[in-house]
Amino acid sequence: MSFELDLRAFIEKAKGNADQVVKKVGIDILTSVINRSPVGNPSLWKVNATAKEYNEAVMSYNAELRTSPENLTRNGRLKRGLKVNDSMEYVMPAGYVGGRFRGNWQVTFNAEAVGETGRIDPESNQTLNAGVAVLGAVDVSSQRR
Repeated sequence: MSFELDLRAFIEKAKGNADQVVKKVGIDILTSVINRSPVGNPSLWKVNATAKEYNEAVMSYNAELRTSPENLTRNGRLKRGLKVNDSMEYVMPAGYVGGRFRGNWQVTFNAEAVGETGRIDPESNQTLNAGVAVLGAVDVSSQRR
């Protein structure tokens, strides 16, 4: 093989690697963005701030009880009657189904995403598959200028 052929083979291999790297990074970023999108987490809603604060105070109180050996049985559990078993329920609108926010993430190239997908995807599988399909079809080497 000549030097020129070796160089061309290296360039072609590098182009292929660039495609793989860009697609992998794109998929990893997409997965992270989708999975960090809150889905039906009423503890984050303003209307439930008091309930969240109360529930956290109860958990904190019970955790504090566990720090004192005199409150524990031989097995390391709280003695009967010490633990507070109380909580406030979170409020959710009737018929609420979480997942619309996650379902509306869209991957596009050279075009703006228009409108909503209508997808309700609390587990994010459909949204991720749609994004991966778009990322998999892109030819990175043709996108360079």
